[in-house]
Amino acid sequence: MAGKPLTWERVLPLILACLLAGGAALSNDSLLLGLTFICVLGALATGLRLGIGMSGARSLGALEVLSAPASAGRRVLGEAGKRIHDGTRVARTEQGLPIVRGVALAIPVTLAFALLLSNAEPLMAYWRGSLLQALEDLSFLSRLLCFAGFATLLLGALGGALSPAGEELVLQDTSSGPRFAVGRVERLIILGAVGALFALFFMLQVSHFFGNAAAVRGSGVTYAQAAHEGFGELTVVATLCGALLIWLTTGSRGEKRQTAERLLCALIILQAQLLLVSAFYRIDLYEDVYGFTELRLYVQYYAGVVFIALALLGLEILGDADFRRLARHWAVTAMLALIGLLYWNHAAWIARANFERYEARDSLDMGYLVNSLGPDAVPEIVSFLPRLPEPLQGRLRTCLQKAYSTNWLAPAHRPWYEWNYRRAQLASALRNDAALVARGDTVLERPTADTCVW
Repeated sequence: MAGKPLTWERVLPLILACLLAGGAALSNDSLLLGLTFICVLGALATGLRLGIGMSGARSLGALEVLSAPASAGRRVLGEAGKRIHDGTRVARTEQGLPIVRGVALAIPVTLAFALLLSNAEPLMAYWRGSLLQALEDLSFLSRLLCFAGFATLLLGALGGALSPAGEELVLQDTSSGPRFAVGRVERLIILGAVGALFALFFMLQVSHFFGNAAAVRGSGVTYAQAAHEGFGELTVVATLCGALLIWLTTGSRGEKRQTAERLLCALIILQAQLLLVSAFYRIDLYEDVYGFTELRLYVQYYAGVVFIALALLGLEILGDADFRRLARHWAVTAMLALIGLLYWNHAAWIARANFERYEARDSLDMGYLVNSLGPDAVPEIVSFLPRLPEPLQGRLRTCLQKAYSTNWLAPAHRPWYEWNYRRAQLASALRNDAALVARGDTVLERPTADTCVW
C-alpha cells in the first residue's frame, strides 16, 4: 500500500470480510445473509478507512466503526472521481489516444468475428442467443449498473491504497473528553449497591436460579415462564450492567480509580456473567421439554457472545480502560460469532436434535421443521425420513416436495456466481428422494388441503 505499513490492524477487517463473504455461499438463511451483508460492508469500510489512511487503528471507536461505511464511502467515491478524471486526461494525451482508438476499433471487429464463428460452435451460439435475449428484455441493465458501481468503488479503494503515505488524510480526534464527571464516592456507592442487589438476588433465588423450578410440583412456575421471562430479564440486566460500567468508567477519566473500585467492577461483571449462564441454562431446560428452534438457539448464542463481551470489558476496566479498543474488540467478536453461524449449519443441527429427541420421547413438531426451519435443514430431514413411520414418511415427503421442489431443483437457471453450497445440497437431497419415489421404493401421500397443516 504505497509506503503504508501492512499491520495486522489493517489486514484483520479484510480477513473478517472475506470469511463473512465466504459464509454467504454456504447459508440460505435470509436473516443471516442480511446480517452478513451489513457486517461485510462494515468490515470492508473499516479496512478501507485504515488502508487509505483516513485514521489509525487506535483512533477507531464505536462511533467511527458505525460510521465507517459513510465516511469510507465518501472518501472512496472522491478518490474514484479523481482517478477517472486522471484517466480521461491521460486518454486525451498523445500516448493515450492510440490506445483509445485501438479499443474502439477492436470491439466491433471482435464481435463480428465472434458472430461468424458462433455458427460453427454450439457454446458460442448459446452465448450469442443469451446476449440477444438480454438485449431484447433489457435484463443486462441492472447487472451492468451493479457491476459499474462495484467497479467504481474498487477503483476508489485501490486508488486510495496506492496513494503515497504522505497523502494520507488523518482525521484529528476532536473529542473534548467526558461531558460529565462521577466522583469516586458516587461510583463506589453505585457499584456497591448493584453488587449487593445481585448477591441478594442469588441468595433468594438459589433453588430457582440454576434449578428446574418448573419441574417442582406446586411451584406455580411453567416452563414458558421460567425460560421466556427469566431469559429476558437476566439478559437485559447483564447487558445493562455492561453499559453501566462503561458509563462509570468513562466518568472517572482524569481521576485515578482505586483498587476497591476495580474489584467491585470485576465482581459485578462476574455476577452478570452468572446471570447469562443461568439464562442459557433456562433455555436449555425449555428445549428439553418443547424442542429446539432457531430462536431458542439464537438467544443462547447471544448469551454466549455477551458473556465474552463482558469478559473483554472486564479486561479493560481492570487495566487502563480504552473504550475505543474495546469497541474494536467487540466488533471483531460479533463478526466472528456471525462467521460461526454461517459456516456451521445450525438449521441441520436443530433438525437432528429434534429427531433424536423424537426417538427418545416420541414428540416432534413437524410443522416447524417443514414450514419454519428453512432450506438448510432439508438434507438432514430427508436423511432421517427412512427412520420415520411409513405414513409419516409419505406425508412429510409430500410437504417437502411441495415446499421446495419448485424453486430449488433448477440450479441451472442461476448464474454461476450465485452458486450456493447448501442450495446444492438441498437440490441433491430432493433429487435423490424423488428418485426413490420414482423407483417405487417409497410412496408420496396424496396431497390434500390439510396435508401440510400439522
